[in-house]
Amino acid sequence: MRSPLPSLVAARLRAAGDDVDARLARFGLTRALTESHVVAEVDVLAAFYDDAAVALGQPDLGLDLVRDIDRGAYGLAEFGIRAAPTVREALRRLARFAVLLNEATTVEVRETDTSVCVHQRIPGHPLSGGRHSNEYFMAVLLAFGQTITSGEVPVERVWFCHAAPADLSTHRRTFGGATVHFDRSDNGLALPRSVADMPLASADPPLMQAIDAQAEQLLSARSVSHEFIDRVRDGMSRALHDGTPALPDIAEYLAMTPRTLQRRLAEHDTSFREVLDELRFEMHDRLAAQGLSSQEVAFRLGYADMGSFRRARRRWKSTTGG
Repeated sequence: MRSPLPSLVAARLRAAGDDVDARLARFGLTRALTESHVVAEVDVLAAFYDDAAVALGQPDLGLDLVRDIDRGAYGLAEFGIRAAPTVREALRRLARFAVLLNEATTVEVRETDTSVCVHQRIPGHPLSGGRHSNEYFMAVLLAFGQTITSGEVPVERVWFCHAAPADLSTHRRTFGGATVHFDRSDNGLALPRSVADMPLASADPPLMQAIDAQAEQLLSARSVSHEFIDRVRDGMSRALHDGTPALPDIAEYLAMTPRTLQRRLAEHDTSFREVLDELRFEMHDRLAAQGLSSQEVAFRLGYADMGSFRRARRRWKSTTGG
């Protein structure tokens, strides 16, 4: 996935006198020193944020980082959302343009008779981006809403898919009078239905139309991206019949060099390892439901030995909270 958070966290670590270069190197995130947005695996980023929160002594790091984000950090999609006439239209654009903000994330807006709810998740990752990423997303969404409406945006409920921390005082300050829930199936927040028609101080219909046209072109290109990932997964599925999928073999299946495959995957905010792990995770549940033995499931998933399979299964179990 692609995120601005590693760079924000790196800046905080450096300001605190931390050996940020060494810390980033441990997680393979050295690009955070020079790039505003970094592409890395979801679980790697979550582990880095957890590690940094401990090093900084900031258990609510995700909520604290909101004040570090600059206007325009999310590019074209952000300005298209800002230019919308109402909160409802801004949220619709958020859901539509979410893939431009982060390839891995999906956002859905649902309206009921009384509420407008925003749901966010990362498919294949039951804990989404981990505590700090989840809380950052919801906090920045609220802060963004307050900026573009030039006022307070009343939030009724906020929920997260990770477990509750011991101290919720920062959450209460951040989200005001909203009730906060944890261990849910996704992350989200609920606003009163009356807020949907609230006008935006930043509304600019002509600009919105111009940005929409550009965004649609980018979204068309992204649809090609999904087709590419599907082809990679298809190659991996075929290779699993004969053992563990190897990058050179999948590259040959796609008629490209291994280096090109790695570059293309990075351009799509993912990696060979992450695509394979998500595929195995999805297949594991289907195979286990068929009543197959652990040995047979491990064989079908292309694991060379039971030890590797057990480690993967423990990791999947920990991410699902099971």
